Amino acid sequence: MFKIDADNIGWLETLKNPREDLCLHGHATVIIGEKRFEYNATISAAALYLLKTLTEDHHI
Repeated sequence: MFKIDADNIGWLETLKNPREDLCLHGHATVIIGEKRFEYNATISAAALYLLKTLTEDHHI
């Protein structure tokens, strides 16, 4: 089983002008088999890096 979910999506309200925040933030949940990972993340960047794994190897 592999599942990704994101909620509480929005922009950072702590900025002086939230409209200047170019990244979408939220709470991400990923389930891979029996393991569950949950974290607050920059959802837009996380999605981009996940898609890049389709064409590129990941190097830490």
